[in-house]
Amino acid sequence: MNSQIQMDESVKQRVFPVPKWDSYLTISMDADTAAVLRQEVEKQTRARAYYDDLYTAMTVLNAPANAFMDGGILSTDSTELPVQMVMSRENGQFIHPRILQHVGRIIHGTYKAGMPVISADWDFHSLRHTHATALLEAGVPLAVIQEKLGHTNLEMTERYTNHITETMDEDSRNKLQGMHS
Repeated sequence: MNSQIQMDESVKQRVFPVPKWDSYLTISMDADTAAVLRQEVEKQTRARAYYDDLYTAMTVLNAPANAFMDGGILSTDSTELPVQMVMSRENGQFIHPRILQHVGRIIHGTYKAGMPVISADWDFHSLRHTHATALLEAGVPLAVIQEKLGHTNLEMTERYTNHITETMDEDSRNKLQGMHS
């Protein structure tokens, strides 16, 4: 099943379908990340007060018990279940994920003729690979990384973390040096 957010332009709604493989994840985070998210909530609360009636409050239509886990429909109908999106514009409007594609076009240098290419092979999914590799580099076991990323098998996680970083290379040299001392 398609896990992309779909938009019905005629009714200005966004549909959150059930993710592929029914892969619902509970994400653990560190205290710093939680603090950043709390700051975002405070910022959005201030913006809601500032914009008052002009603030776009998001809700889920006909909300089932687990609105997003059951393919909820995001709307602006004020009589429905209120939700607070992590990423929204200052006035509360939803930021559609396709915006990232436009940012990607700028990074790839395909937005306008003659634009410099920042990276020809980078995309936002690359951040997922970087995160997985950083976790491995920090000593997090592959099985834990697999669970965090929601992979169905360990081989997929191994493909994500098959990058050898300078830190990993130096660490292996140090361990080899220690073996011969």
